[in-house]
Amino acid sequence: MSRERLQTILDRIKCLDRQFVLHEQGDNFTVCVTYWENNVDTGHHEKQESRRWLIKHNACETEIVDTAFACVMRSYDHVVQEHFMYDGYRVFSPHFDLQQRIEMAAAHAAR
Repeated sequence: MSRERLQTILDRIKCLDRQFVLHEQGDNFTVCVTYWENNVDTGHHEKQESRRWLIKHNACETEIVDTAFACVMRSYDHVVQEHFMYDGYRVFSPHFDLQQRIEMAAAHAAR
């Protein structure tokens, strides 16, 4: 599929404030969404960008729209995880790195 055709499909999708950004990756593409929101750490209003989702060069329209939907859903999950607070802590923060998660899991298993 050409970049132009893929961009045309993405341009037909509307979901609140999310904007799709298409990137080339070899023969394939990746798509992410961007949006403006306050940074949860600094409080500054900044452009945010989701992780990138692979769209293969031979993807059909349904696969492209499904991938775009998954991209938006994961983006909103990320936002909810950042803003969900328990006793003032982001207990579901998506910014915990893998080593921190392993240490928490190991401490839990040792109980």
